[in-house]
Parts: sequence; C-alpha cells; structure tokens
Amino acid sequence: MQQTISREQQKVQDSQPTTKTEPSAGDVYAGGMSERSHFHPFAEASGGLLGIIYEGFLGMPVPVVLTVLWLGGMALLGSCVLALYALATFLAQVVTGA
Repeated sequence: MQQTISREQQKVQDSQPTTKTEPSAGDVYAGGMSERSHFHPFAEASGGLLGIIYEGFLGMPVPVVLTVLWLGGMALLGSCVLALYALATFLAQVVTGA
C-alpha cells in the first residue's frame, strides 16, 4: 500500500541530496570535466560603450533601476499624451474653422 505524503514532505525529500552521485551530461565531456567550470560567469559586453554603460546601470541597486525606468516611462507616456492633446486641439480648430 502506497503512502500519501504532503507537498512539503515531498519538497524536503526532493531537496535532500542522495548518497549516489552521478555526473550529469553537462559535467562530463570526452572523458573529463567540461570547460564550463573554467569559464567566467558573466558574458562579455557586446554593445560597445553604450552596452557597458547599460550593464553598469543594471548593476545598480534595484530601487534605483526601477525608479529611473519608471520616470522614463512616465516621461514617454506624458509626451504621448501631450502629442495627442496637440493633435486634438489642432483637429478641433480645423473642424470649427477658427
């Protein structure tokens, strides 16, 4: 008879390491350890100076990045609203003949 266990107990059992460890396909390549472990953990910047600046910006604290992105989004949204307002007033003037 199979016992039923809760999700939490299943998570604990899944997270506990087993005594039998086998190398995965990514760990072994051509009989030796893969070169993945020798690589630098970060990718090289591929955008020139702008890419390096953007990478530095994203490396800042999360609240700073979110605040700057929010302000940029609000500025973009505000400029769109202003352009729509200008277009609407122009069309209203054309229609009324003023």
